[in-house]
Amino acid sequence: MSRVAAPLLLSALVVLGACARPLSPTETAVARSLFGDTLDTSRVTVTAGVGALPLPQPHRAAAPAMSEAREPPDDLCVRKRSTSRTWRWPAAFVLRDDVFFSYDFYLSDTFAGFPESVPYPSALIMAHE
Repeated sequence: MSRVAAPLLLSALVVLGACARPLSPTETAVARSLFGDTLDTSRVTVTAGVGALPLPQPHRAAAPAMSEAREPPDDLCVRKRSTSRTWRWPAAFVLRDDVFFSYDFYLSDTFAGFPESVPYPSALIMAHE
């Protein structure tokens, strides 16, 4: 490896490694209650986003307020193909022992308040993943 490539690679690994965190104590308790001894919770990491940069989020204008309700269209129950041709990141996904959350659903503790209450929908997404 060249003299420039080694420090560059090391700094890239440090930056990417800083984006992940281990499971919080309440997340560990929930994981143990769901999976028992079949999951090594010490190996699981939670990451906000996919890498060092935040996910792109389109900014949408608020819908204007309507004065009165409109009549439903005649083809209300007819299924149509969506004209939207955009792709959005999933709320979360898992690769091996790493859970990747989109920034919309990432919390520092997805089961804060467990067992009395949990933040919805982040807790539901984490339990699913």
